[in-house]
Amino acid sequence: MASIFLDPEKLQRKIDSLQAMADECKRVNILLDADSESHGDPYLKFTDFYEAVPEAARTVADRANTIKNIKDKIVQLNQNGVGVKDKETGTITCEIPEGVTIESKEGFDQWAQGATDAHDLQQLAKSGKNKTKDGRTYDEVIASMEANKSNPNHTNSFIDTVGAENLTSLPLSVSTVFDQSSTEYGGTINTRPDAGPDLADLLGTMLATSSTTWGADKSQSVAEEIRSSVDEEGEYGRITVLNAMIGGHDADGNGVTDLRFGTDFLVSMGEEMEKVDLEKVQRAVEDSQNDGAYQSGYGDVSQYAKRVVGGHFSEESFDPLAGVLDAMGGNAEAASRFIAPEGESPSEVDLTRYHRLMERKWDERGLEGFTAAVAAVSSLRGSENADEAERARVLSGNAIHDFATKTEEAQYTDNAKARIGLLLANSPAELTQVGNKGDFIDPSVKRPKLLTSANDAKELMWRISDNSIAVATISATLGDYAKNKASQGVSVHNGNPELQKNQINYEYDRGSCAIGLLAGMADAKAEADSKVKDDVVQADSATAQTALNVFSTVLGAGLSAVSGPAAPVVNTAWSAGSTLAVPVLADKGKAVEVESVAPENLDNGMWAASVQEAANAGLLKPTDFADVTDSEGNQYSWIVTDEEGNYTIDLSKADDLGEAYREMSNWESAINTTTEEEAERKENGEEVIKHPDPLLTDFKRDRVGVYTNGYVDGRNYKGEGVG
Repeated sequence: MASIFLDPEKLQRKIDSLQAMADECKRVNILLDADSESHGDPYLKFTDFYEAVPEAARTVADRANTIKNIKDKIVQLNQNGVGVKDKETGTITCEIPEGVTIESKEGFDQWAQGATDAHDLQQLAKSGKNKTKDGRTYDEVIASMEANKSNPNHTNSFIDTVGAENLTSLPLSVSTVFDQSSTEYGGTINTRPDAGPDLADLLGTMLATSSTTWGADKSQSVAEEIRSSVDEEGEYGRITVLNAMIGGHDADGNGVTDLRFGTDFLVSMGEEMEKVDLEKVQRAVEDSQNDGAYQSGYGDVSQYAKRVVGGHFSEESFDPLAGVLDAMGGNAEAASRFIAPEGESPSEVDLTRYHRLMERKWDERGLEGFTAAVAAVSSLRGSENADEAERARVLSGNAIHDFATKTEEAQYTDNAKARIGLLLANSPAELTQVGNKGDFIDPSVKRPKLLTSANDAKELMWRISDNSIAVATISATLGDYAKNKASQGVSVHNGNPELQKNQINYEYDRGSCAIGLLAGMADAKAEADSKVKDDVVQADSATAQTALNVFSTVLGAGLSAVSGPAAPVVNTAWSAGSTLAVPVLADKGKAVEVESVAPENLDNGMWAASVQEAANAGLLKPTDFADVTDSEGNQYSWIVTDEEGNYTIDLSKADDLGEAYREMSNWESAINTTTEEEAERKENGEEVIKHPDPLLTDFKRDRVGVYTNGYVDGRNYKGEGVG
């Protein structure tokens, strides 16, 4: 923390001297010009000097004015209680908080505005009036805070001036600004009931901005101050304000907070908020909600409990960890340090706190936060740090098992389901194995078996199979895993076309069975009319179609076509997959829209992806690319040239994957099928040269209905439970 020292009187004398010097320069310059003119301007260069002096004098005067403005602001801040004035020397001292950088007047103004906004907001909250003594309205103060919420100079100054210990009380206090007497209702009404929650939301954004500039000591100090504001009787209601401040903030609806708090701050907040006695808080809240139910020698216990709880937001959680865990959903490092830190060795994970949290009596918002933090840790399975990845793997295995055996679906909100979907999605190798009637293991890598069983994974998949975001997220990583494993196999068998083709078929078939399991569960969960009749399988539910849409899209165009941020890939222990940091939104990206008949449409996408894989491996005939244009003469967008100028296929270049699949089908027909025109030309004795490619036909045959077994297993699963 730095300090500003100012003696206003001494500085004003210096400012006056600068201004006087500027004025004197201009006066003397005029005299010199007159004297030069009276002598016939003997010095030719004097004109340049004469013209330059006013500009120089203006610069000095402007600088004097800037210094005066800064001085006046510091004096005003001191009057507002920001600075401390020595009564003997008259020197004002202002502390500059950590995270504020003042290297220019702009930086100073940002710091000063933050302090001013803090002072004015507190004045409004205390007075209950809608105007400060200086005439600023509540909306004007909020507008300034909103405009500067991403500026650390402003936000750090604001928080330092208000005091971190007062952040949770401000949103409750400002409600009085909008209280008005009502003769109609015979009392007081609040004309803006959302003012408090809206302010909490804004303060959370400002807190996030500041926290990214803090070191470990500052983060710990602020966390302790915030905890001290909510952990005593009469303060419990402020827990709901804190949760509104740092939890939620999910504007895009993907199940992960949009805010990014500093890692040290989140870890410190988690450690501090865990110290708050949850059982005591919950008991007070329960008693406060039972009006008149508990009578004793002390009177109505519910009234006493209401005073113990204090003011609060009715829509927020009273769990002290709900908000901070939700915020950790956007910071995997913080979540890992808090929930799954290093054990006795870097590759071992200490699950002590995780197990304690798993046994916690969560409310809905609390469980949402916990699932967010756990899902964030799971994204580190793709870390380039092998030890970190292993800790995330073990945590993921424990979490899938524990959520399946220690929680119930009735506890899950849509957000919780989306986050559990992300947790599952970050184990694509294991889920693929489960979808092919195997255990929850990655068959390609030798590592200790995880606690999770295939039944655990199936049970969680079943519970979230009616949530489109969860299903889309799992489908995306299953598709990515199949695609990457196929590419990996093609590379391993370079020079052996038959083995390369077999590897493509094998991996796509495994992925197809896994996605079939998920789609079948989605249909069964939705109690769709789909039935298995005469070997015809339909995916009628919207969620089942989402699974096929996303899976097919990723096979063709890659994970980036449907996903947001993906965790960095990969270390040598990770088996051909990417992990996701945020869930996939089913209605975003380039996901192709399929009809309700699942096998046909899934087959089209998988066939196209297989052909793409074969093209990139050089398995297609050069003659396949003899005609690369559509009927109107336009080159297909998905046919591209590689670095050597050879044609290949890249479905990610297609604007519309559904259209690309149809174009590929027409392209294949032109290669392998004799048209009526060609047949007629042959009958007329003309030579018609065709270069059929049986590989294209083989892939079509290989792709037909391969996912049916997985779908039937999923369709028949009814939430069997685990033990």
